[in-house]
Amino acid sequence: MKIFTIAIALLISSAHFAQTDSTSTVLSGTFLVDSIAESQKIYNEGISSLENNAFEKAIEQFSKSLTFNPSFDKNYYNRGLAYKELKIYSKALEDFETYTSTAENKDVAYYEMYRIKLELNEESAADRYLELAMLNNPSEPKYSYERGVKRFQDGNYDGAIADFSTAIAADKNYAYAYNDRGSAKLQKGDTQGAIEDYRMAVISNKSLPFVYNNLGTALRKAEKYQEAIDNYTKALLLDDKYYIAMNNRGLAKFENKHYEEAVKDFSDAIKLNPKYAFAYNNRASAYLKLKKYKEAETDCTKAIDLDGSYSYAFFNRGIAREMLRLVEQACSDWRTAAELGMKSAEAYYNSTCND
Repeated sequence: MKIFTIAIALLISSAHFAQTDSTSTVLSGTFLVDSIAESQKIYNEGISSLENNAFEKAIEQFSKSLTFNPSFDKNYYNRGLAYKELKIYSKALEDFETYTSTAENKDVAYYEMYRIKLELNEESAADRYLELAMLNNPSEPKYSYERGVKRFQDGNYDGAIADFSTAIAADKNYAYAYNDRGSAKLQKGDTQGAIEDYRMAVISNKSLPFVYNNLGTALRKAEKYQEAIDNYTKALLLDDKYYIAMNNRGLAKFENKHYEEAVKDFSDAIKLNPKYAFAYNNRASAYLKLKKYKEAETDCTKAIDLDGSYSYAFFNRGIAREMLRLVEQACSDWRTAAELGMKSAEAYYNSTCND
């Protein structure tokens, strides 16, 4: 939340208030100076309230400041911020719109309007305001970054990479832009490019656990399992409740054929989030490798209970049940997995269950 605290410089010429005698000129000029000074004083109090999350009070103070100096436009912007925090979006939009009609740095208001429209799920309006923000301040990296995020979410990875690159060109230490550009490259199959970007994100900011997690995933795809494990561990050192990193470290150990260690990580991920279906299925996969078929069946059933459309869990449970000589039930699971779109399950069903 960007708050303007810069005081307005005052230049008052008595010639602008010329009257029939010198006394009235002095009185008129003094009254204007007092009004502007009082407006500034109340505005500063509003800023203090805003910074202390006293939003209702801040609104009152910015409104009062405007009664002393209606042209003090920063009141509109900051009152808009207070309304936004209170989710009174119609009032916030009104104040930001007023601010754009007079302010030089109107991009900051357009950006806040963009955030509100996103919150309201009005995507086309949000896009319009973000474009206006970029048009009024092309050098602000945050705006390119935000558009990059939107393009990434829409599956436009080339466009996202271009926007993240623009943001990085404006701010060489933009860790989030490096991270997200790495994710876009990973989606396009450029694993090495993703690794390089994630490394740059780490150099820019060593305190972001999700960056280490993402770097670990890219290294795992490159079959650099020990490096991947090391980076997942770094993520967990920064956030010991990061169950996704714990699960992913288990995957790296699984893919490196360290099945017992993988089971431990998947179990720890489940402890951190007992509703995380992926960890149950992954632990089941490790149990299958260890020939612990009953444990695998139990974990797959738990994963299915959590997510009834989880095709991999049905497939793995089918394998566990086949090994437990429960062929009819195995075929039922493979048929369900195939109906959910899993081609390998369809092949298993056709080769095993159609005799």
